[in-house]
Amino acid sequence: MFKIVKNRTSWRTVNFTMANEDGFGVSQCSIDIKFRLISADELAALPAKVTDVIAESDSNSMAIARTLDQIIADWRGPVGDDDKPMAYSVDALAVVINHVDVFASAARDEYHRARMGEAQVRLGNFNESPDGGPPQAQVLQ
Repeated sequence: MFKIVKNRTSWRTVNFTMANEDGFGVSQCSIDIKFRLISADELAALPAKVTDVIAESDSNSMAIARTLDQIIADWRGPVGDDDKPMAYSVDALAVVINHVDVFASAARDEYHRARMGEAQVRLGNFNESPDGGPPQAQVLQ
């Protein structure tokens, strides 16, 4: 089945490294993010450029989260203190950005790879569900 949509999305895995809770060593982590693949015109029209906000050392995590929220539609992976999945929201994104200083840059870089049309994105935005479920509808681009 093919589904034609105006607003394309792409599930991508954002990998990053963070310090272990005990303070010894680091862990490789990942979050599956559903990016909104907006047009170049829409990207240029954003109130703040994603790259600029992330690069500013005085930007707080909420300012970065609000900017990234323009290109992020959903996620899978983060869990809260109660060990339950965290629903995606700007506030939850700000918490992740606040705790993982490299996350915003990693998400930005993965978004740009998705927009550049790597082969796996061009073959279909939903070839395989990130949660290991059955393949979802492919989106014509």
